[in-house]
Amino acid sequence: MKIQIIQLEPEDDHASARDKLSQVKAPSALLVWPRRGRPLARRLDLELIARHARRRGITLGLVAFDPEICALAARVGIPVFDSLEGSPTAENPPRSAVAKPPDRSDRPPIAELRDAREAARKPPYQLSPRARQIGFGVSILSVLVLVGVLLPRASVTVRPDRRPFHGTVGLWIDPNLQSGSTADRIPGHKLTVSVSGESRIETSGRARLPSVAAAGEVSFRNLTDDPVDIPTGTGVRAGSIRFVTASQATLDGDRGAEVSVPIMAALPGRSGNVAAGTIDAVEGELGFALSVSNPEPTRGGQDVLAGAVSAGDFTTLRSGLEFELLEQAASDLRAQLSPEDEFLPGSERVIRVEVERYDRIAGAAAETLGLELTLEVEGLSFGRAEAEAAVEQQLPRLVPELWQLVPGSLSVRIVPQEVQQSEGAAIFGSFQVRADTARQVPFDQIRRLARGAPSGRVADDLRLEFELAQAPVIRNSPAWLPWLPFLELQIEVAWPWEAP
Repeated sequence: MKIQIIQLEPEDDHASARDKLSQVKAPSALLVWPRRGRPLARRLDLELIARHARRRGITLGLVAFDPEICALAARVGIPVFDSLEGSPTAENPPRSAVAKPPDRSDRPPIAELRDAREAARKPPYQLSPRARQIGFGVSILSVLVLVGVLLPRASVTVRPDRRPFHGTVGLWIDPNLQSGSTADRIPGHKLTVSVSGESRIETSGRARLPSVAAAGEVSFRNLTDDPVDIPTGTGVRAGSIRFVTASQATLDGDRGAEVSVPIMAALPGRSGNVAAGTIDAVEGELGFALSVSNPEPTRGGQDVLAGAVSAGDFTTLRSGLEFELLEQAASDLRAQLSPEDEFLPGSERVIRVEVERYDRIAGAAAETLGLELTLEVEGLSFGRAEAEAAVEQQLPRLVPELWQLVPGSLSVRIVPQEVQQSEGAAIFGSFQVRADTARQVPFDQIRRLARGAPSGRVADDLRLEFELAQAPVIRNSPAWLPWLPFLELQIEVAWPWEAP
């Protein structure tokens, strides 16, 4: 009967012993315990080994010298022998089964047992040195191939054609929009301020003003028989126009006696020039004793043209001063802004007139007209970031096809307007936009053309293929590789503004 010898080592456990038992090809196997150490020192270990041998149809025996191991094997039912010269046959039973010495007449030759023991000590499979060298070379080559395919990385920074873009975008600044923005409407914020000022303008109207009094001579007639003294300043009239005597005179005491006296109009102006015979009344008590007449017309009364307040002067003065105050209000409103906000030019409007006081009335003769005015003014502000975001939403429809906006190049500036469109409380504002645009480049095609290509010429090939402004910047990792990675996933394509 053929027996396979299994030499146990001091460090073996039931798992390693089981693996050795699995390599047994003979119907019987002997587990040889080492002289030092105690592998499989538990009953459970021996039971697991015995169970595994039964499953494989192997007759199992032990060669051991430790009494404790022999006792555990007897409990499990594994035969125990004194040495390799003992044979696990019916004629030579193990010492755990009988007390008398076993019959060694049918034992295998010692040379056969020695060969079996040496075979058990050899590894089950052993390659020749040449085979091992070939396997080692194949492994190294496989590692190099994996490193060459998976490890390399490359970055391609494309530098496309760029053009400046200029345009105008309109937005509604709506104070009723509390939060959020749409493509054409952003929230606005109301600001108020009170401003005061004074102004004066020359009047545009003209009025005639009396300047020189008329003069002449009248003849007094005595209506009594007594002498009559005529003092200086005696008043005579031609209707409503009054004259006064310029000197003193005395009439003789004869009825009908006459005397001529110079006169002057009481008020200057052309109204004092009256025709002959129109002065016919004497003022006061002398009118009962005297009669008067002017044989000649009075002459020399003159008027001059002077400035006067017209109705248009009020409008001109008010509009001019209001314009100045609105400019002042815009400056004061800007001073209230936070750094993130911007004032909407032209949004300022008067919401209340606090003081409006003129120093002349309409028609008054005056060379100037003055006004004191106090106004409460309201204006709108908006967030600069919200305006830029809303403008950027509208840019795709304004930027030419196959071109894209360069991030970070957008510049938005509000355009001042004298007349603002309004829609309720919302005011329309125009924004001047400036940005850089770049020609679009298909990154997937760049990766496809660049994979595995030599590093020295791929940059020029990509520039010609995609009409780039400059050859792309290519960086290999590691830098000594003469070609780009073969996997497209290992090639990173970026714009210049995205490159680190």
